[in-house]
Amino acid sequence: MNSKQAPVPQELWHAQLFSYLPRYRVIVCNTCRYAVPPKAVSRHLKEIHRILRSARQPFLDWVSTLALCEPEEVIVPNREEFPVPELPVYTGLRCRRRDCGHLCLTEKRMKSHWLSAHPKENCEWSSVPVQTFFRGNLLKYFSAPSRLSEGKVDEDGSLVWRFLDINWAWQKGASPPPDALKSGRILASPIASSRNFGLDSMLVGLIHHYQTSTSQTIALNGNNKLFWSNTVLQIAQGQSFLMLGVLSIAALHLAYLLPRQRREWTIRANEYHGQAMPLFRHATAYPTAENCHAILLFSHLLILNTFTSDQQDDNLLLVTRNGDDTVPSWLYFIRNSCSMLCSVWDDVEAGPCNDLALEWEAPFNVNERREKMISSELLTAAPARNSTLAWSEDVYEVYQAAASELAFALACLDSGHHDSFSTWDALRVWPMRLSDDFVRLLKQKHPAALILLAHYSTILRRIDSKWYLQGRAEALLRTIRRELDPHWHVALPQLG
Repeated sequence: MNSKQAPVPQELWHAQLFSYLPRYRVIVCNTCRYAVPPKAVSRHLKEIHRILRSARQPFLDWVSTLALCEPEEVIVPNREEFPVPELPVYTGLRCRRRDCGHLCLTEKRMKSHWLSAHPKENCEWSSVPVQTFFRGNLLKYFSAPSRLSEGKVDEDGSLVWRFLDINWAWQKGASPPPDALKSGRILASPIASSRNFGLDSMLVGLIHHYQTSTSQTIALNGNNKLFWSNTVLQIAQGQSFLMLGVLSIAALHLAYLLPRQRREWTIRANEYHGQAMPLFRHATAYPTAENCHAILLFSHLLILNTFTSDQQDDNLLLVTRNGDDTVPSWLYFIRNSCSMLCSVWDDVEAGPCNDLALEWEAPFNVNERREKMISSELLTAAPARNSTLAWSEDVYEVYQAAASELAFALACLDSGHHDSFSTWDALRVWPMRLSDDFVRLLKQKHPAALILLAHYSTILRRIDSKWYLQGRAEALLRTIRRELDPHWHVALPQLG
């Protein structure tokens, strides 16, 4: 029996490519996910879909039978009809001027609007989901102000979710406005996610918690909150290991927020993490233009996951002696992310994670005088070469190099940089610079490595307010004190 499907009759081709919306009297391209003006159908078929002239005629014949209107005549959906299922939803901005309501996607465009339309008033706007039927010169956004809630608790305690469909337009071949993808302002399409993708209420709830709460704790500033809340989920829809990473960090965040349910949420988080890691390792072995953004993002979430995980509380940068790893897995992946992605780095820089990649290359300001002073203090902690506690020459060399890097890191905190010191700064200022030889000393729990790691814990204290790092610096220092012979305690920073 022939297993091949019968070809679609030519007269039905239009049903595969277009959807007719009689309510609005428009046709929407199912691939591009925007409406095509009646007079532009032939050009759209030719230029966008490369359909030959002879094959375009059935489409044009079908269009001629429809009651279509011109773009300027299309009615705007009412509150009950928004959002239109056939169109993607974007996170937009609405002008808060009472008699205005102008809609756009970027702060730059909104500020330009205020300068031209309301030059004598303070610029105010709010974030809203928006859609548009057409693109290009016909682009015009619309919204529905009464249905902007992301979720609310119903009387029976269940959650009512809105705008949580992770069936992202760009994953289906759509082409969102250029400024939307660049700014990370693509939001989900309407609510069919749990039905379309088999998501149970637990998963939908975790995604919602990540989008509305956890993501805000990861963002460095207001400028990239939308990136972590929306763009990350957009990318995760196409890469299951990243979606599992999102679910894991959201569950860990709930474990932190709900102490009585900590064990249950931690177990769930570990399950998601365990499922994600083999997929992530496979992706890093075969990076592509499609998965490179997810690899970079998962590397970041892996750090937070490790910081938060109960079994790592007292270790952090330490590796168990019996383990096969030379370095902690999170440190390995974050240190090697650039080399792993070098073959597709152009795609990273051209995509939505460009700003995130650049954060790892931002320069530090350093007080050079303070750097020399700290370096001298750290070097005096090493035993004299003629003492009974002397190290090998190789260890002295490794220690001196790592101490020099740590002095630079500590001096950065005395140069005014500490006010904006972030989690990523704390990692790239020293752990990212460590040599493999020094990390091997960490695995051996050699005094040379533990002394410097103890001083590094003072940097971690600067970001101790983060939920995923609370108490980690002190726990790490206590662990180091237990591991070291009391003779070395004088070289360690004080607790508290």
